[in-house]
Amino acid sequence: MAAPSLGRSATDLVLHSCSGDELSPRQEGNLVAAVKAGTGFAGWHGGVIGTNVRNADYLRMVGGRSLWHREGFQEFTVRIVAIPDRDGVITKGIEDYDVVTEHDWVLTDAHNSVLAASVLVPETIDAWDVPVEFPVVWTRRWGVGRVFVCTLGHRFADLEVPQTATMVGRGSRGRRVHEVRAVDGRTHAQHGVAGRHLVLGPFGRLLMRYGGPRLA
Repeated sequence: MAAPSLGRSATDLVLHSCSGDELSPRQEGNLVAAVKAGTGFAGWHGGVIGTNVRNADYLRMVGGRSLWHREGFQEFTVRIVAIPDRDGVITKGIEDYDVVTEHDWVLTDAHNSVLAASVLVPETIDAWDVPVEFPVVWTRRWGVGRVFVCTLGHRFADLEVPQTATMVGRGSRGRRVHEVRAVDGRTHAQHGVAGRHLVLGPFGRLLMRYGGPRLA
């Protein structure tokens, strides 16, 4: 995250994709303040719930943190919530579907509006003995900004699954985009232009292909 403040008038959406990172107090303060003021925030998988784990204000804003997943990729069903509390347009027309990818155990809270969920079934070696449901996709209001999170997306192929790509695209639309990403271990920021979408490499092409309504 670049140090200068992200004002609501300058940025409609922050697309966060930095795994295993940590924000400085100034970076965290700027980001959280921008979202509170109305800037949208979106991200997927470890780029949003597996990073900034020492940043309590960031984690409260995001509404979830990945704690664990089984070794390797697992096959499981993404279950679409029939009547979500809000933002149902993100999953409109999408039915339950199967994926093969990392299956995250997510620490979360009731402030989220869950749009899709999955069930982690215990194996004989596990410490729990009943299936546990975890959110896969959710939105969250932080101040007057909307947060969108998808826990899928460990690899690019995960985001090419049409249902996943549609939800990420719909949840990640804004007139101006500020991407935060890690490339070769370094953090880079790019800015969009009013009235246009910034094409963020292959991920950006997915957002453009499957995008839906802009963040409100």
